[in-house]
Amino acid sequence: MSLLSNLKFITKNKGIYNFVSEDIIYDYKKIVTTIFKNNLVNNEFTIIDNYVGFIRSIKASEISGLNENAISYIKYMGQKQDINLKLLENLEVNSVVIDVNDVFIGKYKELYEVVSSRKLVYIVLSNKNIGNIYVKDFNISLPKKEELIIIIGRYFKEKKISINKEMIEQITNYLTGIPITKLIEILNYSIFQFRENKKDFFKTLLEEKKNYFKLNLSMEFIEEVEKISDLGGQNALKAWLKERESSLSLKAENLGIPFPKGLLLVGIQGCGKSLTAKSISSMWKMPLLKMDFSLLFTTGKTPEVTFKENLLMAEKLSPIILWLDEIDKLFSASSSSGVIELKRILGTFLTWLQEKKSKVFVVATANKIDDIPPELLRKGRFDEIFFLDLPKEKERKEIFKIHIKKRNLDYNEFDIDGFTQKSDFFSGSEIEQVVVSVLYRGFYLNKKPSDEDFYDIIEETIPFYYTYEDSIKELKKWAEEKARKASFDDEVYEMFE
Repeated sequence: MSLLSNLKFITKNKGIYNFVSEDIIYDYKKIVTTIFKNNLVNNEFTIIDNYVGFIRSIKASEISGLNENAISYIKYMGQKQDINLKLLENLEVNSVVIDVNDVFIGKYKELYEVVSSRKLVYIVLSNKNIGNIYVKDFNISLPKKEELIIIIGRYFKEKKISINKEMIEQITNYLTGIPITKLIEILNYSIFQFRENKKDFFKTLLEEKKNYFKLNLSMEFIEEVEKISDLGGQNALKAWLKERESSLSLKAENLGIPFPKGLLLVGIQGCGKSLTAKSISSMWKMPLLKMDFSLLFTTGKTPEVTFKENLLMAEKLSPIILWLDEIDKLFSASSSSGVIELKRILGTFLTWLQEKKSKVFVVATANKIDDIPPELLRKGRFDEIFFLDLPKEKERKEIFKIHIKKRNLDYNEFDIDGFTQKSDFFSGSEIEQVVVSVLYRGFYLNKKPSDEDFYDIIEETIPFYYTYEDSIKELKKWAEEKARKASFDDEVYEMFE
């Protein structure tokens, strides 16, 4: 039922009605505007309280347009004057009362007797369901993305800060689920930190959002994300992500282009699945929320209840990227006591993936495909399944350059081609560890890293591939028919470098 439908219902049925929302001030404006804009009370009296410490009574017929005067009455919420029963008993019959105070909590029977006898419409605005038999609750959602874009755009205009539409949409993505009053506070603080302390603006937004929401132990915001340029290779996957990035805009939504569902990333350990999840967050300028399956059993509730709460929280925070790390481990449990619980979680997850309308982009990662239920691999659950293989020669060269540069070294001073040839079957994380080990050795010996150091460490390293060669070959065989390659073949690779 829409807000307008609710109010039409109220004007036909006198009584006490509680509009519940996390952002009372914002919804108060919306309710008052809707009342007058749609002539829902005709010429009857409306009471609007909490205006500079006294109560104003005003006729609906005296306020036209969008009712800016009525909206202005609620700016000073700190100074409240309670509406009492005596005042209500003296009101004209069929008056409408809007109240944001809690003075009548526990006395709704007495209040209802007055309201019903005077045929009043009594609207209570609060951030909690009252749950009284005399009160009808209506839950009001927080503003939609279109409204947030207007509010945030107006904020920056008033601050005389030049900002483009794309940046406004990105900021909106970070602030969904936050009440308007808190949103302005977060923007003010983030701008201050950026200007005065040179802190990353989006990182501050995420930190403040994290502080606002109290997540359970199995959920966390990931603040340290990676640039897509720090992801070596995987150019087929990068091209796919770039193609979908443009569909995240409001323009695309208005054209009927659906928000992408998500990805399942299957691959060999150390080949960049976690790094990819973090890179998508950075690339798309969306918060990254990680669910740790191993912690579903530590929240004090049943894993199934916790899992459902996590999905609801992700929807509330959307648009967002939900990272389900090592999803195969959740379904590899063999204890009989947990099998039924896991089946329920799987059923909940499958239904949610198939039917979700919210803007939650799921990134699920897995190392062992045998432990993933076949139902999860069916078309429609994810937009695509990508296989992340061991890096090819050109990719290993790129990865060496990335990690040497990240350590403030000039890769042009090293024999990158030689390292690349000697590191066949190395994963991306193993290449990173080679670079890190070289730095440790150089620091210990108090000398600059050399080509010899790199060759020595490469020689000492036993790749994961040699230990699990058979299982890796089985996984690669499965991927040939069931998944898309995250990397282009050599003949097309250079086109996307």
